[in-house]
Amino acid sequence: MLEDDYNPKMESIRPSVASLSSSLGNSPNRYSKNNPMTLSVILHSYAKNFSINIDTEWDKCAQGDQKVMNKEEVRMFFATISKYICEERGQFYDQNNFDSLFTEIDEDENGFLTRNEVAIFIKKAFRDPKIALSPRPITNVSQK
Repeated sequence: MLEDDYNPKMESIRPSVASLSSSLGNSPNRYSKNNPMTLSVILHSYAKNFSINIDTEWDKCAQGDQKVMNKEEVRMFFATISKYICEERGQFYDQNNFDSLFTEIDEDENGFLTRNEVAIFIKKAFRDPKIALSPRPITNVSQK
């Protein structure tokens, strides 16, 4: 399995924006409503799969409100980043699945995706479809 494949069961243990903000204290880089986390921070090590700065691409594609993207902005964003993801993952992206995946990710059906939702979209769009989205089995657990 590729590192950092999306796993919905892991969502509950990921740090929230609030917990990350409080751990940064009074840092000038502190995350807040007016200074949201960047996509590369949300994706963490997964962002290394791209040979471009995905935050710069977000800024180029997100018109108006930089905190969300509408469907066409996300489509434009994916048209760009799909060219710059590592070949191992890039082979799994299928443009024909874009609309259904957008609908699946846009749970509140407002027609916009936040950075968190786009991070989920990225991990789902570039994952190997043969790999199940289930937790990895625990092995070598001693029985007492």
